[in-house]
Amino acid sequence: QEETSLSGWERLEKIASGGMATVHMAKNASGKDAIWKQAHGKHNPLASANMKITDEAALLQEIRHPRIPEHFDHGVVEGKRGEDVSVLIMEHIEGGDLKNTVEQVRKVGAQISTDKAIEYIALTCEPLEVLATRSEPIYHRDLKPHNVIIHPQRGPVIIDWGLAKQVATGSDVSVTRGGSGTWTPPERDAGVSGPFTDVYSLGKILYFLLTKDTPPAILAQEKVATRLAELDRPGWLAQFIVWACWPQHEKRIQSIHQFRILMQNKGVWPEGQPIESSASDSGDFTTWG
Repeated sequence: QEETSLSGWERLEKIASGGMATVHMAKNASGKDAIWKQAHGKHNPLASANMKITDEAALLQEIRHPRIPEHFDHGVVEGKRGEDVSVLIMEHIEGGDLKNTVEQVRKVGAQISTDKAIEYIALTCEPLEVLATRSEPIYHRDLKPHNVIIHPQRGPVIIDWGLAKQVATGSDVSVTRGGSGTWTPPERDAGVSGPFTDVYSLGKILYFLLTKDTPPAILAQEKVATRLAELDRPGWLAQFIVWACWPQHEKRIQSIHQFRILMQNKGVWPEGQPIESSASDSGDFTTWG
């Protein structure tokens, strides 16, 4: 029989399911709520899913940041067929995710203000900047609206660190695959990731917050500029978003720190220097490799 308890935590109702794990609510004897994240082998080998859960648990156990869920416990339970299944128990973050936030705004015919959208993204940058400055940098690699929850007091909290990658000292590029469709940069198909990977995803999320549109795979500057102008968004945002989401990572904004500084200074460096990038040379990204 499948085990549904671990270290005093009881697994409750399922609230989500992904490619590697199912997510349940959990509660302990004192009534404290938590998230129970359990590996499954429906789409990938169970051993691989178990490893992802174990890696995520180790990362959360090591890192403490108000914009990252707190690690409570992790371990192994017996599955339905007697197999070992990895489980991570972590903090339950109250609030809705950015996808839900945009859907609610869309329903009432309103829009998120430009300042609020920039604030959400800037706060989301905080833990990513901290992790990028480690001796062995860590990149999330799976940022999307569904993975950013707006806590009522703390603001944005990034969840789902299952694809996060720690890069060996002396290197800032890792070579493993994984990601989520339009939110994931094209180099991930070749197994490449680095400090530029999360930049691409945040650029796409910013576009989503400003337009309420799911971004296309390629953001052409002319189309982005037209769409933002229709919504009375500031003109500098089109070039900034396109540069952040440039298909070739070598020509993209290269780090979360650079991304945040530029975003908070309307696309220019604080000393007043304009953005220098080949991304501003063409409005048609479909011609690039």
